[in-house]
Amino acid sequence: MNAQGRMWLTARVLAGVFLLLSAAGASAQATAAARGGQLYEQSCTSCHGKSVHDRNPRSARNLEEVRHFVERWSNEVGAHWSAQQLDNVVLYLNQRYYHYPCGQPDCRRERVSGDAPRGRGEGG
Repeated sequence: MNAQGRMWLTARVLAGVFLLLSAAGASAQATAAARGGQLYEQSCTSCHGKSVHDRNPRSARNLEEVRHFVERWSNEVGAHWSAQQLDNVVLYLNQRYYHYPCGQPDCRRERVSGDAPRGRGEGG
């Protein structure tokens, strides 16, 4: 195989790897959002439904404020979700209602060294 053929083959292999990694990331994000949706349905919809997210003006004006409200109310109802569970619920709500930009691909809070996991739960 000549140099041009090797370059073409390398480019095709790299493109394939990129597509596989992208698909895996999208699948993981969908799974996390589905888990967040389940947690939300179990703990939150008994008190409020979609209407709380459609208020105008919204109480949560960005993703960090969504996270703040999710954490506050999870503790209020006694859910005591782990950091991962909070991330999943925030991802679900953001995908479903808010559509705020987020820095991480899955909208999780960037953890700093020494952050301890909170609460209890399945962690995922």
